[in-house]
Amino acid sequence: MSISEISLYKALKQKLGDDAAAELVEFVANEVRTEIDNKTSLFLTKADKIELIEKMNNDKIELLAKLNNLHEKIGNDKVELIDRINKSKTETIIWIVGIGVLQFILTLLTKLFFNV
Repeated sequence: MSISEISLYKALKQKLGDDAAAELVEFVANEVRTEIDNKTSLFLTKADKIELIEKMNNDKIELLAKLNNLHEKIGNDKVELIDRINKSKTETIIWIVGIGVLQFILTLLTKLFFNV
């Protein structure tokens, strides 16, 4: 018996008697041990901590790899988008120049045939 159990036993012995006090102290001690065992299972052991750190490191490596892949994809998409914009600019300039040339030709033809 521990000191606290002995103190509890002495206090209960005066009110409940010898046998009842001993049974009650034993019951309380068993309940306390059971509760401590239940709470102890919730503690993080060193092995649990190491496993958790390893999982975190693996997740970190996986996330970094995904981030790098995403960065590369964004870079590729950016290059493709710039190429499409440049192509659209070139086509727009060709159309504008073509319309200007056509307008010039039509103006010349109008002056030549209709003497305006």
